[in-house]
Amino acid sequence: LSFRFDELNRNISEEHIIKKMVDEHKSILEILSELVKLNNENKHIFELKDLKKEIVSNNINKMYELLNELIKLDKIHHLKEDIIFQILEEKGIFGMPYVMKLEHKEIHDYLEEIESILNILKMDAKEFISRKERLNLLVKFLLIRFEDNIARENTNIYPLVNKFDDKILSEVEKKFNYIGYYQKKVVI
Repeated sequence: LSFRFDELNRNISEEHIIKKMVDEHKSILEILSELVKLNNENKHIFELKDLKKEIVSNNINKMYELLNELIKLDKIHHLKEDIIFQILEEKGIFGMPYVMKLEHKEIHDYLEEIESILNILKMDAKEFISRKERLNLLVKFLLIRFEDNIARENTNIYPLVNKFDDKILSEVEKKFNYIGYYQKKVVI
């Protein structure tokens, strides 16, 4: 997939809303990468012996922290995208915002189900073996959906935002500043 990060960041200041949105996309992908790495470690465990139980427990806790970061980031990011989608719809552009909203709903559903499974596993690691396949599948689906969504937004939505006049961009920036920006948390 082409995320077009360099192309989008070319010729815009560090303070431009597109730059900040692209940075949030990068953070989403970084968190997902860590989540997938931990998930891959877990999927090769077929029985819970003492040492493996500790590894799984540590990985589940780390995955839970990463997931919470992803949920926070996703919430902040989608609030801002809803502002952009509303402006695009006011300009008569309905198709792409509609598709993005459907994808966001699907992403939210994956995040919710993964969180539910991780909550169960935090309480009872013995549930791991019976739930690891579903967890593995959901993490894969989440990665694919996020990557597709980010590529589409970077390719189709953000170039349109870049064409907003200065007055609209200024209003959008004020709303974004009110919502706030994701502050990267180091998860160890």
